[in-house]
Amino acid sequence: MSKLKVLFLFLMVYGISQLANAQEKYAVLITGDYAATNVPIEDQWNQGQGKSINGFEEFWYDTYLMWEMLVFEKGYSDENIFVLFASGTDFTKPNMWSRYTAAEHGLDHITDFSATITNVENVFTGLTTGSGGFPQVTEDDFLFVWTFDHGGPGPGQTGPVYLCLLDGNMWDYEFAALTDPIAAHKKVFWMQQCRSGGFYDDLEAINTVFHSACQPEEYARPADNVDLSGNQVEEWDFYYSGGDYYRHGEFNFHVYSATIGESPAFVDNYNGQPYTEADENNDNYISVLESYNWEDAHESIDVGGMYPGEDPLLSDLGNIGANTSLEYPTLLHTDITVNETYRGLIGISKDVHITSGKQLQLISNSEVYLLNNADLIVDAGATLIIEDNVTISGNATNKIIVNGDIQIGQNVTFNKHGSTGYFYGLVLNNSNMQTIIDNVTFNETQLGNYGSELDITNSTFNDCSWVYSFHGDVTIDDCIFTETTLFLENQANDPDLLAWVNNSIFNNTSSLVGIDLWNYDNYWIDNNDIMASYNGIQIFNSGNGNYIAQQIFNNSIHNCGWAGILAYGTNGIIEQNHIYDNQTGIKLMNKCNMALYGDPNANSFNETNYITDNDGYEIYISKYSFPWYFRYNAIIDEDNLGNPDDPMV
Repeated sequence: MSKLKVLFLFLMVYGISQLANAQEKYAVLITGDYAATNVPIEDQWNQGQGKSINGFEEFWYDTYLMWEMLVFEKGYSDENIFVLFASGTDFTKPNMWSRYTAAEHGLDHITDFSATITNVENVFTGLTTGSGGFPQVTEDDFLFVWTFDHGGPGPGQTGPVYLCLLDGNMWDYEFAALTDPIAAHKKVFWMQQCRSGGFYDDLEAINTVFHSACQPEEYARPADNVDLSGNQVEEWDFYYSGGDYYRHGEFNFHVYSATIGESPAFVDNYNGQPYTEADENNDNYISVLESYNWEDAHESIDVGGMYPGEDPLLSDLGNIGANTSLEYPTLLHTDITVNETYRGLIGISKDVHITSGKQLQLISNSEVYLLNNADLIVDAGATLIIEDNVTISGNATNKIIVNGDIQIGQNVTFNKHGSTGYFYGLVLNNSNMQTIIDNVTFNETQLGNYGSELDITNSTFNDCSWVYSFHGDVTIDDCIFTETTLFLENQANDPDLLAWVNNSIFNNTSSLVGIDLWNYDNYWIDNNDIMASYNGIQIFNSGNGNYIAQQIFNNSIHNCGWAGILAYGTNGIIEQNHIYDNQTGIKLMNKCNMALYGDPNANSFNETNYITDNDGYEIYISKYSFPWYFRYNAIIDEDNLGNPDDPMV
């Protein structure tokens, strides 16, 4: 299978609009002339020392490792990684270890372009403008740039520095002129080449983290196989079958191993120190600041190792390194103590509180993932704003707990993250809160309400098991519930509260109940289509005292495994419903006080309570529950067998 990067023109109308809503991670990997055939000795990597007969082979091995890490560990699409390597073909040699070949992952090659000045210009210009068949990077996207090459000018030179490409040199200010216009909301640069630190002042910005192997006037070096104390450590890979070593840059060895959690040779510790210790805040994700700290602490060359001088450099003007990772460009793991606004791809790796008086705003089109066992908690007096088209994902150990306030935009989606279980979802915990949810999709995600008012309109619930509310006025209008029970309980027994469910579809062939209602004196269930595994509507201890509405009106209730309507200790009206193909049509139990009737001027069965073709009773009424008004109902069973198996009433 070949590695293809194709932009289909027919996507211009539909597909591009969809891509605009995606949060993309892009990477550009640039490595020049590993053979150093046209590079003066004073500009060469490691001062020209340590070349094999093939040149500096570590140029390829580290390029391959970066590509592999991004695709298979950090969630990058291969089509979003642009590899510019040497003359444009993957490196190979006789008896080469397959671990460093594209074939290891079923590909023909990973290199896209040769590392020429023109190709570097074309890639960055294409990402800026969307020209030349390249995707256009937007402000919602993330850009990672990695370079490994020769660099200059040579010893004793000050001022600008350059990256040696296959056909010439690119100065730091020229490189910055290409990357600065790219609209990504965050950028990370890792640079391994000699003099790489000289790029920092041209590339640094408040949205950028820059990490280089060395200072502006230093050479960069290959891994020296010793630790800070001079003890021998295997930093090169030894391939026993081929009897060969596979070298790496000192910088690349440490940042790669810290970021991925194991060395290129698949060792999970560095001379006995677990790579997990690079994770300073124990959130299971390595920020670019943590990878810098590890590399800086274990970089042996700058403290008397095999070679003199190689002191890493970090530039982070916006202090964003601790909250930036290659996997999640924004990584939240501390409380929100000032008003914050975030966009793009966001991971929440530990419990995060939005503290009282503060606000967290998730910009339109953001993708948010609750990771590990993390919760997002909106403290009393705090606010969470979710703008349009935001997607939030989590699992059963994650939830958003709202003790303050929440604002939810249009086309927001809540998803389960992972292949099993469900997303605990959204818990509206503020008893005084009024929440509006309009045009929102919940996929395998639960919703719980304890607030004073909940209005849900034009929304969809797929495989959510339960949507539950234990308090407040509740309005459900024009919604779709698939394998999701709507559970509404007035736990406070407040006689003034109203539950209104209308114009909605319940398709719950595997879920127990369609609508499950408890303790509401005022309820109105009308114009719904309901199908459930057990009862279509079950209503308990409702309709007592003074009332605004106590009515089940004009619903189609069918194919329920138990009863279309089960009422228990409830007062109210059942009017003009079509109830058919259930086990039982209507069950009135435990001293119900109901009226069952249709339109006295009905011209068709559909203007009555049309109760037909249920497998058992069409209507079952227990002692003391006979309707106080029972007229204008059409009770029909074409295959009625009578008592005891198939009675009418």
